[in-house]
Amino acid sequence: MSSPPSRSRRVTKTDVSAARARFEQLDAQWVQSGRRQVSDEEVGGAEQLLKVTRERIQQLKSMAWLFCRMERFTLHVGAKIGVWKYGGVIAASVFGTAAVAVAVLPLLLVIEQTGLVFVCLACAFAVGFLYSLAVFARARQLGIPRALASFEAAFSERERQLAALAEETVRLEALISELRRLKQLEHDCAEAKAELEKLAKKFNDRRQKLIHCDWRSFRGEQFEEFVAEVFEELGYRVRFTKASGDQGVDLIAVSREGRIAIQCKGYSGSVGNSSVQQVFAGMVHYGCDECVVVTNSSFTSGARELARSVGCRLVDARDIVPLIRGELF
Repeated sequence: MSSPPSRSRRVTKTDVSAARARFEQLDAQWVQSGRRQVSDEEVGGAEQLLKVTRERIQQLKSMAWLFCRMERFTLHVGAKIGVWKYGGVIAASVFGTAAVAVAVLPLLLVIEQTGLVFVCLACAFAVGFLYSLAVFARARQLGIPRALASFEAAFSERERQLAALAEETVRLEALISELRRLKQLEHDCAEAKAELEKLAKKFNDRRQKLIHCDWRSFRGEQFEEFVAEVFEELGYRVRFTKASGDQGVDLIAVSREGRIAIQCKGYSGSVGNSSVQQVFAGMVHYGCDECVVVTNSSFTSGARELARSVGCRLVDARDIVPLIRGELF
């Protein structure tokens, strides 16, 4: 005589339904995205392009960019002053001081020797001063208006390039984010499908074991254990009532839809209407929403007539397999 499967943690119909819902949700999102398959090379290529773009921005914003702004201001100062003999010296001094200001903060943070700080500051001042004089010398050859116009054109082009690169950076970041999302979605969808297939197989294997065990020969507590197994497979939380004084109810199965009072009859003969009377009374006693009598034999005509009158559900030997398959509850 075979026994029902062991009552260890099992995969239930609820588990399979939840896994199927998750897979269908992810699959719908992937279908909406056109089932786009993203390769690692595609993501890597976009990331490399973003890296190059950021490096180009850093190049444009390097020290050359700082001297470019110094040169622009120098030309404007020269144009305003109009006296090259003294204006050049003044402007050169201003930018020498600006170079010092730029150098002061990082130097103070990384250099502890005071003498070395002053040497670096003097060098920065000299570079700014000499660069400003060089700008004036070149501008005097071309003339201030022409030099200023030429510089403004070059400066505007640099600013345009920076703006274009900034836009390209935003576009690439959005592209990489979308590619990663699609790749993750594809991975999650495949993972959810594999999980669904694994749970469905476990559930079906478990259900087949229940179908093919020798449930027709089960009696007493053995049949109660079997029925509890079946309802747990269907996603119910099942508890046993006490052995004596159970008020006609052996099991109480609980789900979101309500509570079911169950009487189990492992019989060789037919089950009479007394079982229907008992489980109906027990349903009221335990505050359940419906009642059912499950047997591995059959019911008398009186039991069926009474069950129709009081709304009690009957499951006999012919219904056991459909019950296990989830066709009744």
